[in-house]
Amino acid sequence: MATLASTRFLEDASFLRVKNVALTYDLPGKIFETSFISSAQFTISATNLLTFTKYTGLDPEASSRESLLSAGIDYTPYPNTKQYNLGVKIGF
Repeated sequence: MATLASTRFLEDASFLRVKNVALTYDLPGKIFETSFISSAQFTISATNLLTFTKYTGLDPEASSRESLLSAGIDYTPYPNTKQYNLGVKIGF
């Protein structure tokens, strides 16, 4: 028995996503004049930070199986993971 896709639960999946953001700050060289450190840089970054959508599923970039019987059905098992990173670079 085949299950046919229906438009009964069809949703608008348009979205705006802030996918990657990174900010880097170099400390001024004056700070290190009397130190063995010559430079320092701090970086913070985020991935999948924000998604603006009215879609009620897990992810508007839904995966769907390539079949005529199930075209457009959201088979996304997990939402996109948000990731935050902090980095420090020190020059000697």
